Amino acid sequence: MLRPTTKPKQRQFLDTLIDQINHGLSRADILKFLRVLKRELRNRPAIKRAPAGADPITPTKRQAVRNLHRRYPRMRNRDIGYALNIDSGRVSEILAGKRH
Repeated sequence: MLRPTTKPKQRQFLDTLIDQINHGLSRADILKFLRVLKRELRNRPAIKRAPAGADPITPTKRQAVRNLHRRYPRMRNRDIGYALNIDSGRVSEILAGKRH
């Protein structure tokens, strides 16, 4: 018996179980299906998240991003972020005006 690993597969697994019950599946086989499903639906243990690696975005950093971009327009967001210890996604947001 295959173990369902995604929500759509779990739904399909339940549909199969319902069909089998309607066609006279034995109690022992129903219990097997339910045990497999219970194992699959068990909550995953909480994992410890890594501490934030980048410094907080301050108005000074936002201005530094804009200044670097103005001074070196061909510099990549990744490089600007590396120079200022900011994620390149945050650099993009700052340059797009999404981070005031």
